[in-house]
Amino acid sequence: MGARYYFSPGSGVMQTGWQLLDGAWYWFDVTSGKMAINQAFAEGRWSRFDGQGKWLGYADGWVLDDAEWYWASQGALQTGWHWINGNWYWLNPTDGKMATGWVWDGGAWYCMSPSGAMLTGWQYVDGCWYYLYSNGTMATGWLYQGGIWYWLGGSGAAAQNEVAQVGSESYVFDSSCGMGSSGWCLVNGRWYLASSSGALQAGWRWINGAWYWMDWSDYAMRTGVLSLGDSKYFLTSSGAMATGWAWDDANQCWYYATPSSNDGRLLMGWQFIGGSWYWMDPTTAKMLTGWLDFRDGSYYLSGSGGMLSSTLLDDNGSKYWLNGSGLCVSGWVDTPSGRFYFDPSTISSETVGTRHPAKLGRIEIDGKAYQIDAGSGVARNAWVDNEDGSKSWASSDGSLSALTLRDGVLTLGDGSLASGWIDLGGSRFYADAEGKLSSGWILIDGQQYYFDPMTYVMKTGWLSDGGSWYWLRDDGAMATGWVRVPNDAWYYMNSDGTMKTGWLELGGKYYWLDGSGRMATGARYIDGYRRYFWTDGTCDKVGWQNPSQYPQVSSWNVTLPSYSSGKFAYATPSRISVDATREDCINAFVGRAYEYLGTPYIWDYACAPGVGVDCAGLVLQCLYACGVDTFPMNPYDHYFTPGHDHYANDLWNYSGFLHLDFSQAQRGDIVCYSGHVAIYIGNGRIIEAASPRLGTRIASATYRSDIRGVLRPFV
Repeated sequence: MGARYYFSPGSGVMQTGWQLLDGAWYWFDVTSGKMAINQAFAEGRWSRFDGQGKWLGYADGWVLDDAEWYWASQGALQTGWHWINGNWYWLNPTDGKMATGWVWDGGAWYCMSPSGAMLTGWQYVDGCWYYLYSNGTMATGWLYQGGIWYWLGGSGAAAQNEVAQVGSESYVFDSSCGMGSSGWCLVNGRWYLASSSGALQAGWRWINGAWYWMDWSDYAMRTGVLSLGDSKYFLTSSGAMATGWAWDDANQCWYYATPSSNDGRLLMGWQFIGGSWYWMDPTTAKMLTGWLDFRDGSYYLSGSGGMLSSTLLDDNGSKYWLNGSGLCVSGWVDTPSGRFYFDPSTISSETVGTRHPAKLGRIEIDGKAYQIDAGSGVARNAWVDNEDGSKSWASSDGSLSALTLRDGVLTLGDGSLASGWIDLGGSRFYADAEGKLSSGWILIDGQQYYFDPMTYVMKTGWLSDGGSWYWLRDDGAMATGWVRVPNDAWYYMNSDGTMKTGWLELGGKYYWLDGSGRMATGARYIDGYRRYFWTDGTCDKVGWQNPSQYPQVSSWNVTLPSYSSGKFAYATPSRISVDATREDCINAFVGRAYEYLGTPYIWDYACAPGVGVDCAGLVLQCLYACGVDTFPMNPYDHYFTPGHDHYANDLWNYSGFLHLDFSQAQRGDIVCYSGHVAIYIGNGRIIEAASPRLGTRIASATYRSDIRGVLRPFV
């Protein structure tokens, strides 16, 4: 329905203001004359009207006009603070409009919701958090709530995800606006360290066994390389200062820091670490790899950073030699892979350094030709192929001879054929009258020589051929008889030149040549028996021998201690042959006892026949006749050294001899009594040094009843 107006019936003039029509009041706008419907502000009050314009009374409560809200009481607009339906509202003192958003009143800020209700507590407004007390006033400065401190500053906006300076101190606030305190705080992906008061720490901090650097500019924990004055440090991803080796994932490089936790400076320049040299860049402190070039030369650092030294380096197809100091050198060098020549002509500069690659293939140096292989170095003592199909001999120094070899025929430099002995750079050859080089075994002037079938070189030293070993002397002639190999030992070569092993008998003497042909000296166990060989290789005993756990017989004389002297330095010479049988040893033992018959009995004597013996001394001298050494028992100590006068009992207690019951006694056994010993000669008889009255005699073995048993020296 369009706007309605009222015109006076009498005059036809348009009426305004309040009009009483048909007993009801209507309001016509004083300016436009338009009749009010629903609501209108008339004469300072809000009134309500029905759809026909009839006045319904003054407005009470909320009034919406032109998108603004008002609060009316009996039509009168209200202003200031009003408590409405459980909430406080602020109505503008000037026009009564309901406020939203921020309101300044009485020296304080308030925040009104979009519905106009006064807000309290935490509120998020325009991208910031604010705190409104229960009376609606906005908090500023420090706020302590729920055990947490907040900083609201002068504007009331809470510090969030940031470092804020308050007075002389700085503090960090997390995403919940809470202040960090007493330890680590993570804000916006960065770590901070707060004291118990919340004040942020800066500089070096020692925490749980590690140093951390909190930057003075923003208080954040630093990671990566830190430069302080002339020093650099590396802080790991956890922030802890590194010591020792440290990997920088961001820059994909290694650093080395002093190992001490009280230092941690990154080392630069040359550093000797764990037995190797490393180069740490003087500017960045990074560990370098690969070529390192200086004015004085070039060095090479391995993939792990360690400087290579005494090494043949293969780099991009070229070979280089790094000497003991790691320097890349030139000229001839003997390497583990062979002898190489490294080009000295490489130009050096301040930036490039000096690298000397090996020259390979056929090269000429100082007028001499050489053949150098990438894998084995210069060819030496070998035939080298020439382009025309012939071969040239590479001497011991690698230089190629002018002589050429084709189909086994050697031609001299003038084109004539070689013949007889030819010496080429330390190697010897032999050619027949037609220039054909010899190979294999060749008889020359009555001597056998051997020439390598592949190289034709005369061999010297050891040669293995046909399953046998030969020794070729320095002149190449095959050796026979005894050979002393330099810095080694003696060997024996048979008449056909083959090396001898095992037992060797020469002139009634026996030698043992082990599996390698080496002549034995000293003690050896052969076929389960202990044998002893003198320094000249002769053996003391072959054939029968006591098992190794019992005293050994020997054709050699027993040697008494050097301090022995006078009649107490006597030891019966061994009288058994080197190949004596067991029976031979028993006969020598018993036979020597017979030679002592009639010798005076003298206590603690073990001397020569006719001088004097006691019972034990007799047994010692008879054992010596078979080369049996009873050390530490000996004639000198038996007389002079206290504790050695009881050899009779000591012999019985000696574990080296086989102990048996007397019922098993055999000729050549030792009969043991309590404090007495004798030699059993068979048929129930003994030879003994009996007493000063009886001397050395033959007696019945059972004339004494205190027999302990027998010892068997020859098992």
